[in-house]
Amino acid sequence: MPFTAEELEDMRRFDKEIEEDFATTPEERTQAHELDIEAKTSNTAELTKPQKYYYANREKENAKSRAYYAIHYERIRARQNAYNLDHREEKEAYDKVYRQENKELIQAQQKRYKAKNREQYAEAQSIIKPARKAKKISQRKLAQLLGVSRCTIQSWESGALKAKWELLYTILPELEGMR
Repeated sequence: MPFTAEELEDMRRFDKEIEEDFATTPEERTQAHELDIEAKTSNTAELTKPQKYYYANREKENAKSRAYYAIHYERIRARQNAYNLDHREEKEAYDKVYRQENKELIQAQQKRYKAKNREQYAEAQSIIKPARKAKKISQRKLAQLLGVSRCTIQSWESGALKAKWELLYTILPELEGMR
């Protein structure tokens, strides 16, 4: 849903207010960063006047930022969603390139995740076999009904693969809520 002219004007006005409230030059940001590092390494009793001012106002500015976000949450989310929709194709292209370039890394991460969570899967999925047997359905028949292979059903029951609960609910509704 597009924004009305009045809403767009409000957004511009709010953005301008935020920029004015938080306007800093690169030099000010650098100085604040240096003060932050210096304060972390020194005793708080030895803080200089600018450091004390910086720390006193940092909390106030953070509070102001949190308050603004709380008040304008819906508007901010709408703008973020609009941006994401406008740039979806770019992001998908970037993600595709990233997955191709880092295929081995991603596969290693997935393998570690599966190994780490195998016991958890097996425990949660141990109810699949009794539910299937209670309905007197074989692995082969269940696989045909769900449109997957018998090996997939076997892997779900053993916990080797994470079960697709949405598929299982269609045939075994008593598993609903057992994820």
